[in-house]
Formats: sequence, C-alpha cells, structure tokens
Amino acid sequence: MTKENERGSSYRDLRGSSASDHEALNPSALRRKRLVAWRSIPESLNFIDEENEVWRTKQAQLQYTNRGRWWTSASSTVLKRWMLTFVVGMLTGFCGIFITYFTQFFTQQKFKAVRSVMEKESKGEVSAGSSFFAWCGFNLLFASFAT
Repeated sequence: MTKENERGSSYRDLRGSSASDHEALNPSALRRKRLVAWRSIPESLNFIDEENEVWRTKQAQLQYTNRGRWWTSASSTVLKRWMLTFVVGMLTGFCGIFITYFTQFFTQQKFKAVRSVMEKESKGEVSAGSSFFAWCGFNLLFASFAT
C-alpha cells in the first residue's frame, strides 16, 4: 500500500464515509452539514464566539436591553471587576498585616523565652548550653509550622 493510499483511506475513515460517497469528496458539503447541525442545536461548548449560537443570542439580547441606557450591562461588569480587584487587594493587605504582626509576636516570645533560659543558665540553675538548645528548638518549631 502506498503512502497516498494510506492517507486517503485514513482521511475517509476519520469522517466515517466511503470513497463513493459524494460528501467524502466534497468538503464544502460537510461544512454545510455541520453548520446546519450547529444552528439547530444550541451548543455552549462551541468555544469560537462566532460559531456559538448561545453567545450570539446573548449578545443580541444585551444589545437590545442596553439600547439608549447610560448604565449598561458592560458598565456593570466593569464595576464588578473593579470591586473584585479592590476586595482581593484588601484581603492581600490584611494577610500581610496578619503575617507581620504574628511574626513579630512569635519572635518576641522566642527571645523572651531564650533570655529567661540564659538568665537561669548564668545563675547555674540549668546546665550550660541550654539557651542554645532552647533557641534551636524554637527555630525548629517555627520551621516545622512554616512547612
């Protein structure tokens, strides 16, 4: 079997028709058949806008509804996008403030605890090097929470 025959047979097999069928030899007939099928059944999964019947219907309705109005549905969409952007920005800022506050708080608690261990170490109440291990323990604890 030659390459030309292989290509021709696989091309026909993909469309599910035989070589004798007129539609198999006429691509415009297939296109017309597809367009008729697309127009009869609204399909929201046709992602190309101009081929999507649902999108065209919605745009026609919006154009009719917004005729002669100052506040259109497009203005409403733009306002909603800006409001969402503002809310996301505020939440991001609050998250930053939250992280900064608690980072400072836990760092102060760590240094207070290590300082108290250092004072006990200088008085001889705990063994030498305990403050180093307390400092390492706090850092390991914080690193384990961070991951």
